Amino acid sequence: MGFSTTALQIAFMLRDERLGRRKLAERSGLGEMVVRLEVERLRDQGLIQLDRAGCRLTPKGIRRFGPLLNPVRRVIPVDLIELRMDGVHLAAHLIAHRAGFLDGPSAWTLRDAAIREGATGLISLSWSGTDWTFAHNAEPVRTLNPKDAERLAETFPEPGPEDSLLVAAASDPVSCSSGLWAVIRALYEKAG
Repeated sequence: MGFSTTALQIAFMLRDERLGRRKLAERSGLGEMVVRLEVERLRDQGLIQLDRAGCRLTPKGIRRFGPLLNPVRRVIPVDLIELRMDGVHLAAHLIAHRAGFLDGPSAWTLRDAAIREGATGLISLSWSGTDWTFAHNAEPVRTLNPKDAERLAETFPEPGPEDSLLVAAASDPVSCSSGLWAVIRALYEKAG
């Protein structure tokens, strides 16, 4: 596919609503010039339409980004206590079987992809049907990290069978988001 992490963030934000470039920059934490350049690239590829009302995905953009973005339920900040790796944590709730997560790269390979993009760490979790568990060993988060297990249960109250969580950490929101979207991209490339 070859999409940058910035393109993926923008497409995700435009998946359900039309937004202006300034709002895209504000929500993503990226600079307005970075957003402007990426929006222009996406517009030149016919993936985004830009007018006075803002930016939106074109039908071509929906087709190109859909396979990657459809498995992503939410991307939101999460406040961890016991599993805290850095100052900022951002979680992506994925529909695992559609994202290819369970058959995809190892948790360590995903962590490395996040770190290459500026994150300081990544936690990969899977829903067991009763608890969030670590993807690398299937140990319930509740076993050693009960406070974070409760926070995850509150933040993601209705996980589906085989859903996954990716939690990236970094010292700043931009690096955190870039690391998280690099992992989502890696999952898609492996599954697709």
